[in-house]
Parts: sequence; C-alpha cells; structure tokens
Amino acid sequence: DAQHAATHFAGVVSSRLKTQFTELQFAAFALLGPDADPRHPDPKVVQTLRRFMALHPSLYAFNILSPDGNTILWSTQAQQARPITSGAAFTPLPGHPDFLLGQDRDAKRVGTRVLTMRFRVRGPDGTVRYLLGTPYRLDQLLKPLSQRDAALPWRLTVRDTRDGSVLGVVEHGQVRFAQSTSMPRARSVTVPIEGTPLAVQVSWPADLAWQDFARNSLLRWGVELGSLLLLGLALGWIVWLLQHRDRQVHVLRRMGQLQDLLAQVNQEAAQMTQEDAFLQKVCDLAITRGQLALAYVAQPGDDASFAFVAAAGHTAYLDGLVISTDPAAIES
Repeated sequence: DAQHAATHFAGVVSSRLKTQFTELQFAAFALLGPDADPRHPDPKVVQTLRRFMALHPSLYAFNILSPDGNTILWSTQAQQARPITSGAAFTPLPGHPDFLLGQDRDAKRVGTRVLTMRFRVRGPDGTVRYLLGTPYRLDQLLKPLSQRDAALPWRLTVRDTRDGSVLGVVEHGQVRFAQSTSMPRARSVTVPIEGTPLAVQVSWPADLAWQDFARNSLLRWGVELGSLLLLGLALGWIVWLLQHRDRQVHVLRRMGQLQDLLAQVNQEAAQMTQEDAFLQKVCDLAITRGQLALAYVAQPGDDASFAFVAAAGHTAYLDGLVISTDPAAIES
C-alpha cells in the first residue's frame, strides 16, 4: 500500500511539473518567440500572460530573465530584478536540456515556499537569448488530489535528491514545510519522481499494522465467520481497488508521455524549415515519445486516393493499403 501511495503521488507531482514546463515552452515559442525583445514584449502577449496567471493560482509570475539567469528583465509581477534562485542553482532535466529545474526557496515576495522553473529560449544560431521562468508554489504542487488521499495514514516527504533537502511533508491532507516530526517513524519506501531530481518517501509508524488489526478486528472476524459469498465479494472488491490504483498510475504516466510528445513537436515546429522533414520527425516522435505503434501522414491526390508522405513504426501495415474519398472505390 505504501508503494502504491508513493508511486501515485510521484506521478501526480511529475504530471504537474511536466504540464508547467510544457506551458512555459508554449509561452516562449507561440507567444514570445525566439526573436522577441525580452525587455519589452508585445502588449498583446503581456495581456495573454496576465490572463493565464489569473487562472493559475499555483504560479506567482512569468519572468523573462537574462541568458545567465541572474537578472529579471521583465515580469508580469512588479518585483526586484534579482530572481529568487540564481542561474547556477538550476539543473537541466534528463532528455530536456532546455527544461531547467531550480531548488526550493522560502520566497518572501511570494509569501510561501516555491520551486523555481525555467525554459531556455535559443536563437537560430543556438545561443541562449533569454530564459522564461516561473516560481511554482509548493503548497499547490504537493497538495493531495482528493479527500480520499488525504485520509490515508501515510506521511509523504518530497526530497531533492541533489542535496537531500526536504521540499515539503504531506500528512492528513496538509502540506507542511517543517522537517522535524514528533511521531516516531520506523519504516519507509522511496520512489523517484520520473524525469526530475526529486523523490517521494512514504513513511508510517512501526505499530500501524497492529493499530489497523485492532481497529478492524470485529469486522474481520465477522467476515471470516460469514458466508463464502460475502468473502468472495470482499476479495473481488480488493482486487478491483488494486486494479483501479494501477490504472490511475498508468493514466498519469501516459499523460506525461503525451505531454512530452507535444513539447517535442512544438520545439521541432519552431526550428524545422523543411515540411517533409518536419512531418517525418513528427511521426518518429509519435513512436519514440508517444509510444504509438504506427504513425503516418497521408495527403490526398487528384484521383481521390491518399499518398503516404511520412510514416514510422509498423509501416508494413501501409503496404498495399488504399485510402480513398471515393465511396465507389472497392479497395479502400
């Protein structure tokens, strides 16, 4: 149960971080663009960014920073030019060299602890033009998804594996930043947060199993002395519950893969100049990043049939395949 709790919570945190990195990338490419003036962004872009901030209370501001990451050139929030985290404290994520994750800080300007994030914007020559960053409020990043999660007996401690520091502790639905604890803990399991230098440690009291036994002994003996039908229903419910948890973890992982695919496609779209190469790259990414079996792009011709201009994966399926807009074509 503790392993499931750790894996589930790690998936939640990973999904939230990946979503925010994807949104930073989208804002950098689709709104600002690599040729934007980092000190004077377009007023329409500024208005869009402010609307986005109003809808996302977990974020404090969108900051445009100098290439070294040590100066705020422009921000949606009036604040000092010195950022919360210096540029040297950021680490590129594995497989995403332009996704930079900082360390947690007690930010007075935000009024709470934050985890800083940045996206590196490069010019056509590959040099860094500016950084687009945002502080993520840790109480929002680490909050449980539901009341059911808050009722579980686990203590969830999120650690930064780079220096062993504690980002926060989640217990009984509450997020705390104090690292000390008055409850003795004897056992724990640790699960890494995929794609980040973070990990979730789930711990519990040494006598938790005995407490659970004592609290549910009457019910348990009643079930054991009951009919085989009731026992079968109870076992079936337990199996369904475990399968449901596994599906939740699978869905979160799958969402992360598709968000990663979208980020890669956006990046390729901003850099690619040849249409054929771009379409083939999208198909390749759909196989490698999106974990799809087959991806292809088809283009209609004058004879109402489609020609395959790009494909990846199990392309043998396309051999001899006819797709046509003509309802009279018996081959399609």
